[in-house]
Amino acid sequence: MQLWSELVQELSGFCALKQPLFFETLLPIIIRIWQIAPDPIISEMLTNRQNHFLKEIQDFFSKSPRTAFLETIECYPDLSAKEYCQRIQDRFLQDLERFFARQRLRLSLNPDEKRQILFWMKLTRSVDDRGESLYFNGPPYKGTPFGGKGFKSTGQEAIVASVLRLNKEKTQKGNYRGDIVGPMIRDLGVCLAMGMPISWVFNAQLGKNGPPMYGKDIHIGDLSHGVYPPTAPLAMTIQANVGIALAFKLRQEKRVVINFSGDGATSLGEWHSAINFAAVQQLPIVFVIQDNQIALSTWKESQCLADHYADKGPGYGLPNLVLDGNNPEAIFSAITESAEFARSGKGPTLIELKTMRMSGHAFHDTSAYLAGRKQAGKILEKPYVRPEIYERWKARDPISLYSEKLLQDGILTPERLKEMESEIEHQVNSAEKESLETPWPTEESVNLSVFAPEP
Repeated sequence: MQLWSELVQELSGFCALKQPLFFETLLPIIIRIWQIAPDPIISEMLTNRQNHFLKEIQDFFSKSPRTAFLETIECYPDLSAKEYCQRIQDRFLQDLERFFARQRLRLSLNPDEKRQILFWMKLTRSVDDRGESLYFNGPPYKGTPFGGKGFKSTGQEAIVASVLRLNKEKTQKGNYRGDIVGPMIRDLGVCLAMGMPISWVFNAQLGKNGPPMYGKDIHIGDLSHGVYPPTAPLAMTIQANVGIALAFKLRQEKRVVINFSGDGATSLGEWHSAINFAAVQQLPIVFVIQDNQIALSTWKESQCLADHYADKGPGYGLPNLVLDGNNPEAIFSAITESAEFARSGKGPTLIELKTMRMSGHAFHDTSAYLAGRKQAGKILEKPYVRPEIYERWKARDPISLYSEKLLQDGILTPERLKEMESEIEHQVNSAEKESLETPWPTEESVNLSVFAPEP
């Protein structure tokens, strides 16, 4: 039943943006197929269902008026009604084929992969929590405790599934030759799922003289693991990622870039120029917007009046999707399918993930996010979270929901879950110890790798 309800969502989104009259005529076809569809749909049935459904749609199109009269009508200057209808039909059929491809991907997930996704999600939250603890109880630097800075991703951990089947190939010499991800500042889980060591996360937060940043930056990234480091200015990374995708195309390399941005970045000119260039050049890149409700402390109505941020995609000729950002399997199938679509030379897709940041912008303002600021009993600043929205999303916690799903499906047992949590605790403890033992930067070391060497 979920598959067909998602198909209705797909149809609704397409018709709202392209051709509203389609909805009235195509929806009955979907409902008729929906009523005879078995539940659950299994992988072996899906191809037959796809063929049956697409034939129904193609039959519907073939019965549409195709008289010479339509060729004489200009629905837009120098564009006949017949030609425009054909364009829309071709795009619609492609969207439906991609929809079924995503469903096949979701059904192809095996138990080990599902447990891996949950492991990454729980690891992300554990590392986040330990990082926050270090922020408030940091090690001494020249006699003064120092906790650095970090950005929590609580509530957004499902994003880890996006990189599950990306190409992470390395050469025999150990050089990375796989796909590239460009995370945003709170995509810790993406970095961990790409193979970055946990100790590197703590090194960056504390400014230690170790990889990946050797005390020069609090952000985490390393191209030897396929991770392009994020930047504080919201849309700078997207420009660089588009450049990488252009290089892949020019070199004819079958590699893809997955760029992640927050909702706030979509209001910046750099974001729009990058999207437009990538669309026109048909670059091998996937754009992922994480709508976590708040851009720092700015709510959606203050920066975007579209129903969805992804609605900006069709304006640049891009296919677009809007998904539940707390559903890791939906994220996996959408981004994996879009990556292969881009890898085959068909260009970018714009994906929006609906989720919510369940903590402050960074470690330092979580209390203000939830409770506001007070001094001497007086309220200096009200909390900037909206309690009613927070409570709704709290009930949709991605880790709790996915844990329950795997337990119910028999993919995970309570005993195995405890073993997973014990392993995560061991890894986090070991990484924290390693980072605390890593030396602080020196006056000499902070200048290394800043300037290019003399020729």
